[in-house]
Amino acid sequence: MNLPPVNDAAEVTINSTNTGYVVCFKISGGVPPYTVTNGATVWVVDSVFCSNELPCGSGYYFEYDGANGCGPVIVTEPLVECACTTTGGELDPTPQEICGTGPAVVAYDATNQVLDGDDVVDFMIHNGDNVPIATNTIPSFSYTGLLTYGTTYYISARIGNNDGNGSVDPTDPCLVITPGPQWCSMRSRQRA
Repeated sequence: MNLPPVNDAAEVTINSTNTGYVVCFKISGGVPPYTVTNGATVWVVDSVFCSNELPCGSGYYFEYDGANGCGPVIVTEPLVECACTTTGGELDPTPQEICGTGPAVVAYDATNQVLDGDDVVDFMIHNGDNVPIATNTIPSFSYTGLLTYGTTYYISARIGNNDGNGSVDPTDPCLVITPGPQWCSMRSRQRA
């Protein structure tokens, strides 16, 4: 009497950028070698199967069988979500009033910052809606034609995937924007 093969619990390993994962499981019993398929690709293994990388937010479905054909056995999970690990540092919350062209410089403490494998950090000045008016690689901004004197602005750190140009990709699902307590009110220099 031939028995179908069995597998250990599937192990999911998420990549360092939290964008994909690999599924591995050990097959035993039945008669090796084992044929594994996802419907499109076929692998032949002696005991341990590891998938190609799959995108986070998708599921997986594999069937496998031994050489005696007593299967198939199905290993499936409808959805694998990759938890975001990115966290930001802290900006000095002390308000600043900037006279003239600035710059408004904010201290950034990265002690508690956690970046995943493709994260970068940049800083933005905004009017409180987290939509950047300007960005910079350091937390320092001077008055430009994009700003209006007498207006309150906020400086926040953004942490997220590199957009390919060294800046933060605002569409990153793991994007972190620090709270915007740091503000600066830029006003024109008064003449006496």
